[in-house]
Amino acid sequence: MNQEGAKVASDRAEILRGLMAYHRPGDTFEIRIPGSGKLGTISGYFTDFTAAADSVLGRADEFAVYVTINPTNPKLIARANNRLKPYAKSTTSDSDIVKLNWLPMDGDPPRPAGIPSTDDEHDLSLRKCAEIRDWLIRNGWPANAFVRVDSGNGGYLLARIELENTTENHGLVNRCLKALDYLYSDEGFTVDITSANPARILRVPGTTNAKGDEVGDMRHRMARILEAPDSFEVVPKELLEALAAMLPEQEGAAQDTYTAAGKGFDPVAYCQAHGLAVHHTKLWTDPRGTKCTAAVLEQCVFNPDHHKSAVIIGWPNGMRSYRCRHNSCLSKHWRDAKAMIELGSKDCDPKQGPRSVPKDDEGSSDTALESYPKVEDLTKATGRMKRIPFLLFGRGFWDGRGYDPQAHAEPIEGERCGVRFHASEAFSS
Repeated sequence: MNQEGAKVASDRAEILRGLMAYHRPGDTFEIRIPGSGKLGTISGYFTDFTAAADSVLGRADEFAVYVTINPTNPKLIARANNRLKPYAKSTTSDSDIVKLNWLPMDGDPPRPAGIPSTDDEHDLSLRKCAEIRDWLIRNGWPANAFVRVDSGNGGYLLARIELENTTENHGLVNRCLKALDYLYSDEGFTVDITSANPARILRVPGTTNAKGDEVGDMRHRMARILEAPDSFEVVPKELLEALAAMLPEQEGAAQDTYTAAGKGFDPVAYCQAHGLAVHHTKLWTDPRGTKCTAAVLEQCVFNPDHHKSAVIIGWPNGMRSYRCRHNSCLSKHWRDAKAMIELGSKDCDPKQGPRSVPKDDEGSSDTALESYPKVEDLTKATGRMKRIPFLLFGRGFWDGRGYDPQAHAEPIEGERCGVRFHASEAFSS
């Protein structure tokens, strides 16, 4: 068992490769060692990659070493010119960053602070980062825009961007990370939405991640570059905006019209009531901090070939949202979905339900949900949901195209709080 500090020897060549992947010649960047005991914070600013690699190598076997991934104001070189110094009183702030060069996704397995990840947790995080990259490429992002990194405990995925460091662009990066968190975070993997800040630091590749002690398969591992192109292509801003637009929003009346004390919307009960097969559910926190239940459908109501890409989300205030991640469905929202699901409900309010319901279709209105179990009634302590076949009010199954009087809906199963599918599968055509 190794104590923290008894690390695998650092790799100078990998340190140099990592620094040159993150920065271009002429960039000024900070190397930082926070919490270095009696030496306080050790910091220095560099334009010389060789000097930076040598400085990191001299400290990395003793401390955790980080680097700013976005270029800093060149004048900061005067704080410590191509060298590290202890007791640094000033380090890089968000306002010191001159350009946003990366969309930085930091993905890790959820676990207590200060301990290493297990081998399975570590491998899962690397696979998820690769899946996110593959999905973004399928959605038009340049294949040579990405750097994929093993952080030692999880994974980093960086996409090359070129944006001025403005409040607007910082907000765009933030929304992109929240969209990826919505799409990919689950019980075994979490996208860190706090890594959007311009002055973000990441562990230097070629150094060892040695949090805590090694116990069993919770091991210390070296951070290293897994993939990096020889030359980068920049992700266009419109693709960043398209990703940010995938964040679900409450649809219908103005959000402030209703309070959180209002009647909530249960998407699982709604799907049961209307014959929609649910693959799994998960809990999701929206950008305002409200916890919502998301029901991932087996099939999109607009295109049955879209499997596990469509979601119905319910908010505690009764609002709801429908989203499918295929390009052909991006313009479809709750009002469109409700018109497909509930005959006669085209003219409806997303919170209040249909303004008028045909007499022979009263069972398909939202009032029918009262007789169906809620999410918490379907979920046991393990988080697993029961398989529940059902008929739609004794009249068959609605599949988005019509009713089959003989058919049962597909069973519901899945995790309440986790995603049990790979995003590459969920968003494939």
